[in-house]
Formats: sequence, structure tokens, C-alpha cells
Amino acid sequence: MGLQLLEAPTVQAVSLEVAKKHLRIAPDDTDQDDEVARIVRAATAWAERITQRSLCPQRWRLHLDGFPCGAVLIPKPPLQTVEAVSYTDSVGSVQTLDASVYIVNPFEILGRVSLAQGESWPATRKQAMSVRIDFTAGYTAVPEDVVSAILLLVGHLDQNREQVVTGTIATDLPMGVEALLSSYCVPGVP
Repeated sequence: MGLQLLEAPTVQAVSLEVAKKHLRIAPDDTDQDDEVARIVRAATAWAERITQRSLCPQRWRLHLDGFPCGAVLIPKPPLQTVEAVSYTDSVGSVQTLDASVYIVNPFEILGRVSLAQGESWPATRKQAMSVRIDFTAGYTAVPEDVVSAILLLVGHLDQNREQVVTGTIATDLPMGVEALLSSYCVPGVP
């Protein structure tokens, strides 16, 4: 199994304006915009790695070595849509499965693609990546507690621009980043 990013998000989970407000930077002060945008991207990527979720809508391709016995779990929640299920057939031709053959369930923690009643997965060529599922994952509106966690990370990265801090005593906030993101972590997804 492998994941390939087809189309990166076109928006960020936290806008530049919101991040600047959080950092107490005047809206008309554009000197630090590139740095703040980079920090927002880094904080968002960190939150996505911790939760194993796509925060903003993005297109992915899931590669499988064949169809499973049951449903295919989509490992990048929340699943919005499945655009195509394609496979390499036993003679080496790429085929696209008709959407009437499968059912998409985006409502569980991990979205799933299951066979419709009376259908069966087609035979595939015995090769790596013989099945490809193109899908879109991400929130239409990122949950507020995830946004808050990203803003905490943005503040931390802004104030701590070196790898090592000396001469200070630090304590994690009890309701900090981990606490805010913990309910969004996907169990069992590495």
C-alpha cells in the first residue's frame, strides 16, 4: 500500500491573517508574511502527521497490490469523495471500475470502499500497485480545536527560532497541542 499526493491543498488550515493576529502582528505589516506563512505550513504539516488526517481538501491516490477480500479502507480521513477506482487487469490493460460496482462510505473514521450487493472485485495483474483509488480528503471547515492547536504551534515556532533554548524552565500547557489534537488522532494508522 502506498499513498501519492496528486493535488496539494489550495488553502491553509489557518489563514495568514489569523496567524498574524495570533502573533500580534499588525495586518498592514507585511515584512514577516513569508516567515509566518512558512511557520503556518510547518505547524499544519505537524498536526497532519500527528493526527494522520488531511486537514484541508487535497487529492490523493491510494496504490494497492490487488483488491482485498473485503472493503478498502482509505487511510487519510476525513474522506470526501472517491473520484475513480482503476486497476491493471490480468492482461495488463488499465481499466476503470464502474461506480455502480462499489459503495463509498465516508462516515466512519476511515472511509471505506465496499462492493455493492452481488458484485465482486475484478481480477488484477499480479504486480505491485495494480489497484489505484483516487480520492479527495480533508475538512471543508477545519475544526476550531485543531485550528487552536495549530495556532499554539505557530506561536511556539515564532518565539523559539533555534533548536536549543538554554536558561529557561519550560512546562507543557495542560490543554496544549497534544490535548487539542488527541481526539482527532486516527487509531491504528501509522
